[in-house]
Amino acid sequence: MNRQFWGFTTGSLVPWLVEQLPDGGSVWLCDTTTGAWAMLQADGIVPRSIRAAASMNEADFALVHHERHFAEVDYQAWVAYGTPQPAYVLRYDGVPIISVYENPARGGDVEPD
Repeated sequence: MNRQFWGFTTGSLVPWLVEQLPDGGSVWLCDTTTGAWAMLQADGIVPRSIRAAASMNEADFALVHHERHFAEVDYQAWVAYGTPQPAYVLRYDGVPIISVYENPARGGDVEPD
């Protein structure tokens, strides 16, 4: 079992996402299932104003779960957003769990992690 099976750890990013998207926005979820995202919203953990995006290019932020089979997804985010620098990295005891990349089209001012 991967350490973040089907995006369970995405819930740990919610405070950061809410801070970055106070007026709502969109997130490309990577390995978080749409069902898991819907439950986070139904339970009131994720505001409904923050929606799942169908693609990285449509999203304000893209999540990349650190699992071996998603190594190419980091590269896809770098190409899509023009930088290998994540806006934020969720870590547990120093171990990277999820990298969050910011779409430059968003025009935000997130300081790199």
